[in-house]
Amino acid sequence: MNAAQPSALPSAEVILLTRREVAAVLRVSKMTVLRMVARRELPVLRIGGGLRFRRTDVFGLLADYRADPRKPQHYGDT
Repeated sequence: MNAAQPSALPSAEVILLTRREVAAVLRVSKMTVLRMVARRELPVLRIGGGLRFRRTDVFGLLADYRADPRKPQHYGDT
C-alpha cells in the first residue's frame, strides 16, 4: 500500500506547532522553548531544518505541570 494514500495515514490527526506557537501557548519565550527541548522536557521533531512540536505533547506537558508545578517533568522521548 502506498504511504501517500489516505487510507494508509493514521486515524488520529497530528497537529504540529512551530516554536513560536509553542511559546505563545506556554507563555514563555522562544529561547525557553529551546531550553525545554535541551532538558528533554519537551519532545521535538526536526523537519526541513525547522523544529515542530506535536500539539498533544505541548498540552501533555501543561497537564504534567498542573499535576505537580514544583517538579520539572521530563516528558517523552523522541
